[in-house]
Amino acid sequence: MIHETAIVYPGVAFAREPEVDPYAIVGNKDGSPLTIGRNAHVGYHSIIRGDVRIGDNLRLGAMS
Repeated sequence: MIHETAIVYPGVAFAREPEVDPYAIVGNKDGSPLTIGRNAHVGYHSIIRGDVRIGDNLRLGAMS
């Protein structure tokens, strides 16, 4: 589930439906690709940007 206050830019590809917490930012404003594997959990206020490919089981955030 992607929280309504999270920002996910075009160009982001999730392998499966992720957990994206409030106020997280995922992706690039210019729409360049960013790929995240299965079972991702992007925590509160986390930021993922750049031309990256992240594998499965991502846990990003405070105390991860």
